Amino acid sequence: MSICPVDEYAIDIIQSLIKREGRRIKFCFKSPQQEVRPVLISWVCKVAEELKLRNCTFHLAVYVLDIFMDNHEIATPQLKLLAIVCLLLAAKFEELDSNVPKISSLQSKLESNYEATDFITIEIVILNFLDWNLAYPTVAHFIECFGNFVVQTSDLKYFQGNFRGSACNQDSICKLKQLKSDADDIIQDFMGIVIQDIGYMSFQPSLIAAAVIFLTRFMLSLQPEWTSTLAEVTKWSIPDILPCSAWLKQILHTPDNDSCVQASTGHKKEIKGNQGKNNSSIDLGYSTNSTASSPDIFIEVIPSKDQESYLGSTKTALRKMLEDKNDLFMLKILLLLMLEH
Repeated sequence: MSICPVDEYAIDIIQSLIKREGRRIKFCFKSPQQEVRPVLISWVCKVAEELKLRNCTFHLAVYVLDIFMDNHEIATPQLKLLAIVCLLLAAKFEELDSNVPKISSLQSKLESNYEATDFITIEIVILNFLDWNLAYPTVAHFIECFGNFVVQTSDLKYFQGNFRGSACNQDSICKLKQLKSDADDIIQDFMGIVIQDIGYMSFQPSLIAAAVIFLTRFMLSLQPEWTSTLAEVTKWSIPDILPCSAWLKQILHTPDNDSCVQASTGHKKEIKGNQGKNNSSIDLGYSTNSTASSPDIFIEVIPSKDQESYLGSTKTALRKMLEDKNDLFMLKILLLLMLEH
């Protein structure tokens, strides 16, 4: 657990992330494959979990995949290969060398017989598009920084009145640790939902992270919901955060996406290519007139029993927490806006 004061080192890291955040490639929501994105992202998440990759690795892989798909027309059969290469590139950038997956282990995740040269070819295409730059901060990167301040030592004052005797300080610290653990759980749930919705590309990652921290503190009844420390650390104010917070509340109320429906019904959503063909010199299919030469591939997410409908149940739980406090939430937002002015 990290409940720490603001220090120069933390501020330097955050300032560096914010600076790099401003260099992100413009996203135009023009990928022709957006309808298959939910199930594609669910599959990438499953692979990342199996490989025990960091949250930042998964989020960077999704960003690279989204921005590449937004700027290229990709042959449908290549989507799964493209996605796993994005995960490989993100792992090379984020993980320790010992935890970077081997191409051979990634080949086993695909139903098609792709050669190592196919992976390398697509790696180079992606890197050329990105100008060989993978230093794009994601929501996960900012959460790693901002999350240290979601529960602060100043929150102790809300518990000290509930304890008496010599054990007061120890009990307060235990309560603070429990709050931090609860906050971390809520934050992780939010992150899993955010990455499934392509609308996240409409906001700066630092803003989404700040809104997640804000809503987390609100759900835990921590006051004030947005402290001077958080404003200093994140560089965002309450009026900045409100539109993104509204979006987060909105996606909690949207029907579950295709991946959730598939998880709960068992129906498979396929991404099919040309059947019966296998050519190691693959056509990457980045133009309208190109045709895919890979064998039939598809994405099938088969959740375990404890994972089944996880995203849907998480959205329901978070939605219930917010609905229970909705009237109070709206009143406090109005008061906060009045104070800002």
